[in-house]
Amino acid sequence: MKSVFAGLFVLGLILLVQVSGAQDRSAAIESLLKEEMARQKIPGMSAVVAREGKILNEAHIGLANLELETPVNEHTAFLIASMSKIYTSAAVHLLAEKGKLDLDESIRKYLPDAPESWQKIKLQHLINHQSGLVDDWTLHDDWENTEKSIMALATTNRDFLKALYAQPLLFEPGTDLRYQAGTYILGLVIEDVSGMSYPKFMKKEVFDPMGLKETWVEDPVGLIPHRASGYLLEDGKLVNGHRLARVTLKRGDVGIRTSARDIAKFLVGLKKKGKLLEDPSKMNVLGRQADGGVTTRTNGGWFISYLRGSATSEHGGLYRAGFTSTMFEFVDEGLTVVLLANRADASTFSIVLKLASLFNPIFKPIRQQEFERKPAPDPKYAAALTAISENRIDPKVMSSAFPITYYRHLSKGYGNNSDLEVLGSFSMSGKRRMVFGQLLNEIVFVRFDKNKYTGIYLDPEGKIIFVELFETP
Repeated sequence: MKSVFAGLFVLGLILLVQVSGAQDRSAAIESLLKEEMARQKIPGMSAVVAREGKILNEAHIGLANLELETPVNEHTAFLIASMSKIYTSAAVHLLAEKGKLDLDESIRKYLPDAPESWQKIKLQHLINHQSGLVDDWTLHDDWENTEKSIMALATTNRDFLKALYAQPLLFEPGTDLRYQAGTYILGLVIEDVSGMSYPKFMKKEVFDPMGLKETWVEDPVGLIPHRASGYLLEDGKLVNGHRLARVTLKRGDVGIRTSARDIAKFLVGLKKKGKLLEDPSKMNVLGRQADGGVTTRTNGGWFISYLRGSATSEHGGLYRAGFTSTMFEFVDEGLTVVLLANRADASTFSIVLKLASLFNPIFKPIRQQEFERKPAPDPKYAAALTAISENRIDPKVMSSAFPITYYRHLSKGYGNNSDLEVLGSFSMSGKRRMVFGQLLNEIVFVRFDKNKYTGIYLDPEGKIIFVELFETP
């Protein structure tokens, strides 16, 4: 009997410590968000942190509407802008599983009046940002004149298509990577294949089956519970976000409004066999260039990278209607961070890393890390950074499998490394972490160009297999 009571006492202590730890983190999260909201003049934010699908902590603070002084709560629905692309990509994979379309088909099967140069564009290219199309939002990049642009004045999808048809391709489909309007086009494909409007299809075939009761395709006329208003910062003052056309707000690349909790639920359901897809793994397959090199995008549209040795997948959104959003998964840690804000152009990525570091200090900024040891300086680090800036592999110091195509359009800024300093390292030996197919043995952290910090990944033979995107204070 004593052993039973002793066991219950120990269990009680463990639960007490867990609850206390969760409460401490909740207080830290709320404090962090309040600090960032004050610094960045963000009206309101929702944050959810989950591990293996279970919410660990969440915070919903500030105002969803400044004029009505409506507080943000756990149900507040934000526009998530480009994060919508993951939902649309999932819908396209669903149609592919049902045999309604083939991801290797040409887009001209669905848009026969598209320019002949579009013939080589496959549906998969549209998901992976490999189509060569422009991002048509950049055609109207003057935010001050947004309400005089097609984004505010369009009445049908034909208005957008006409503008896209007039633009030459940036490159031959499949040969490069550039953020583009592909997921908008996929929204039109969904309508063509299903015979339903994009909003109706998404509700019936995606949102409802996944139990997403706080997720909608945006409708400025319909009633949406707990709708947050969006804001811009102009001349240091908050103003209402730009008014966009109804057809713009419903596009497949930007049109979803949802809560942070529902995003966490969506991410769990997207991985669960049979919840939406019978083979969810297909969305996580890395895209490939025509030359065989890997891209930074998966077949689900995720941006793929590595941070402190952990594989990461993420997507963000920035909307001139007045919103910023980020969903970030630290895959090897099983940790997911969702962050929503109702101010356009808010800096959310740095907040995500600060939130993640509350659960694992390895995600703290490099300049704040305490390292296991400090390796001797090695000229190969500078050589590798120089090679990256020139989009090439230095065979003397870099693995032959180094994913140089990953850095395409991301490599600027690595070349100036004359004052490179080795800060320290972490051993990854025994963790069996793979980086783009190569075994990771050690991460060496360096500072270069006065205020840039990065991690250099070494294989067991000392060859460089990856370099993190650099951080600045």
